[in-house]
Amino acid sequence: MELTEIVKSHAKALGCDLVGVCSIEALKEWEEEGKRILPNASSVVIVACRHSSAAIDSNNLRMAQFDTHCVYDKLEGILNGLSVFLEDKEFLAVSLPLYLPIKMSKETQGLIGDISLRHAAVEAGLGEMGLNRLLLTKRFGPRVRLGALLTTASLKPDKRFTEKICNDCGECIKACPAEAITQDGNVDVRKCARVILKYALPGLIRFVPSLVGKSVDEVWEATREPFLWEIWQTMTYGTFYNCFECIKACPIGK
Repeated sequence: MELTEIVKSHAKALGCDLVGVCSIEALKEWEEEGKRILPNASSVVIVACRHSSAAIDSNNLRMAQFDTHCVYDKLEGILNGLSVFLEDKEFLAVSLPLYLPIKMSKETQGLIGDISLRHAAVEAGLGEMGLNRLLLTKRFGPRVRLGALLTTASLKPDKRFTEKICNDCGECIKACPAEAITQDGNVDVRKCARVILKYALPGLIRFVPSLVGKSVDEVWEATREPFLWEIWQTMTYGTFYNCFECIKACPIGK
């Protein structure tokens, strides 16, 4: 087997559902940053692991949250194993953060990663960008999480995904509680963040100023409310997504 197929087979053996390869040059907007992360980077390996459909569709939000935690945990192991595998073959490899840590700045407000995993997945032939700006795959629709690594290994790139999967049905638009998705395929990430990150940083930023000017007793009462407890749970456990409605509503892959 050639090296590319060996790497893909190993990724599948480690547990991913989908795997593809693109060149670093194909990610024009992120090429410079990719080569800053790993000088002489040649290829990007993108892996996807699926969600439990039942967990995503559950009326109990915590099921989707826990499943997300499990999938990300699985991806971390796959990427680490794949990086070591490549380095044992005398190539360099760096796993990209799945969702955290990312650069926190006033410009990005912590919403943008070093390299777009979704765009890399399209270039690697895993799927297309849907109306909700999530990656849609043929088999799983948007019910996947992505991981990627950069490597100095010269792997054979897959063909860019050019098929049309999204049928523009608009179900994600109807389902979005933040009204963040538009019919022309734009997503207002700040509107989305106010809902999906309700108990993460945006929620904490709103909570802290609300304590200003309150008496000691009022502050004490505020700390005894579930809103702060949810923030504590989010910070402790690290699973902060509070909305899966656009994923749940998408008919692709069901």
